[in-house]
Amino acid sequence: MSAVSNESTLVDAPVDAPVDAPVVATVVAPVVAPVDAPVDAPVEERQRQDRADTELAVCTLLTVSGMTTARARRLIRAFSARDAYAALCDGGPEVAALFVDDNVTRRLSVAARDAAPIGAMYFDQCQRLGIGLWLPGDPGWERHFGSDTQAPAALFFLGDLLLCEKPRVAIVGTRSATPAGRQVAQRFGRELCDHGVAVVSGLAFGIDASAHAGSLASSDPAPIGVVGSGLNVVYPRQHGELWRRVSTSGVLLSEYLPGVRPSERSFPARNRIIAALADVLVVVESTESGGSMLTVHDAWSRAKPVMAVPGNPLNASCAGSNGLLRRGAATQHRVMACIDTADILSVLALDRLLTCSAVETRREPDAMGMLVLAELGWESATTAKLVARLARPMPEVVAALGTLEMDGWITCRQGQWSQVPTGVRR
Repeated sequence: MSAVSNESTLVDAPVDAPVDAPVVATVVAPVVAPVDAPVDAPVEERQRQDRADTELAVCTLLTVSGMTTARARRLIRAFSARDAYAALCDGGPEVAALFVDDNVTRRLSVAARDAAPIGAMYFDQCQRLGIGLWLPGDPGWERHFGSDTQAPAALFFLGDLLLCEKPRVAIVGTRSATPAGRQVAQRFGRELCDHGVAVVSGLAFGIDASAHAGSLASSDPAPIGVVGSGLNVVYPRQHGELWRRVSTSGVLLSEYLPGVRPSERSFPARNRIIAALADVLVVVESTESGGSMLTVHDAWSRAKPVMAVPGNPLNASCAGSNGLLRRGAATQHRVMACIDTADILSVLALDRLLTCSAVETRREPDAMGMLVLAELGWESATTAKLVARLARPMPEVVAALGTLEMDGWITCRQGQWSQVPTGVRR
């Protein structure tokens, strides 16, 4: 197994990297036990310490020998992100009820008690690399993954996680893209971001990279990269600069601990997260057996709209995307043709933005306003529902809603609050 890098910079993964999920370091770090903040400590300090304890517990849970995504997800949903690891160490009847085989429970419980040093090391590395954790129970998680039977147990991120609360379009396609395909993906990426839409893709060669390049060329860049390795393991290695730019101007997401190298299994697993995050999936050039087709099925299983760009019928790189358009009319899954950005915005119900400026002029919300926007997302919700979701006092939420409405971030119709995208004139 490969040792985890202790550097605070991104490192390359060899193309023939073995399957390491999770990677177990060869150096054992001292145990970092949760330390409770003093009772009389400021509220902010206690909250920071509680968050650190939760992230340490999740990092440790993910390093337990024999742990899988499904098992970790089951534990976290049953006991919460903070308490799942402690519950597994205890191995009580509540834990046993989650697993069919009592032997599995015993093995996991014993392994959990030995995992603390490695978990502490991974947590420390996340801290040094500036990697955050997006966890079940955090703002936005329930909306994206709450009902997903294949949800990640947790996501590591670098960058601005609030971009996941914008309208989101995933752009996927073949690694062996034609110049025309790359041009289309780049144009879509740029124009969607110009209209306040975030662009989700996988940072692979070809269509993925072109979509992100277009997003980064926008006046309002909003790239969301979902990768199949640890966030300090660049793959493909030629995309080091693209990774850095996406993490600086957007956000990088991964379900893998730092140092985990990519494997054949990690890319199909990544695709389900791309589909879960997308409001719309757009396929730009795909072979009939390409990974993009797996993402299409992931989107269909989540009832997400799928669009495809018609391509040259003589080009094998377009056989899959053309096939989607040809067969879609004869199946239960409708696939819409995508010729330009207006088609995508129409499916998003954002076609009205085509005549609006996308330059953000509104005053930036304060911390409470950011929480409200993250929880609201691009759905509608009543004041009562937001109060319940945020678990904050009614006056505090009402005050934040009033400020956000006054500054043009949200609007209220028939008691339902909804966001106003960038560039929309009310």
